[in-house]
Amino acid sequence: RAWARSRAVLGSVFAVALVVVVALIADLGHRSTPVAIGFTLASLLVIVGWCYASLQQTGPLVRIAVIGSGATAGALAAELEASSIRRYVLVGRIATEADLEPDDFLLGRLEELHALVQEHGIDLLLLSGGVSRIDVFDELARTCQYLPVRLCELCAFYEENFGHIPIAEINSAWFQCILHPRHNP
Repeated sequence: RAWARSRAVLGSVFAVALVVVVALIADLGHRSTPVAIGFTLASLLVIVGWCYASLQQTGPLVRIAVIGSGATAGALAAELEASSIRRYVLVGRIATEADLEPDDFLLGRLEELHALVQEHGIDLLLLSGGVSRIDVFDELARTCQYLPVRLCELCAFYEENFGHIPIAEINSAWFQCILHPRHNP
């Protein structure tokens, strides 16, 4: 990761130097300073945007696990694959008592949360709809209090990273939030 970050920075420095040289050559030939300055500034904006995007993609990987069904984990895996977001790696899913059916994503049960977080290096747990919040909060408080793991609603993760919410995750609480008088989209 450090090499990728260094490569992005060196590439952007080289690109800036190239733009400045081209702008100076163009300026020497035509003496059109405002055009050269405009070209240089526009090029620098593009390069800074590219550099920022490159650095965002080379940040530390966040290992995530879904607390919920295999279908939910599969949909998230497909969404991550289709997007250009490479910061997140789906490790698998953690089943509750209601959904213990084995699938390709199943890591274990909620009662094994502490061991699963440590064993798979999970950084972020995504809480899907239909899962008992109290059971998850109790298990986190009881067994993962001192582990560096975070919890996020699956809806919030989708909205933040993909700009939409899966229809299966929309419930009355979501509509209440959207219809609130102080909601400002």
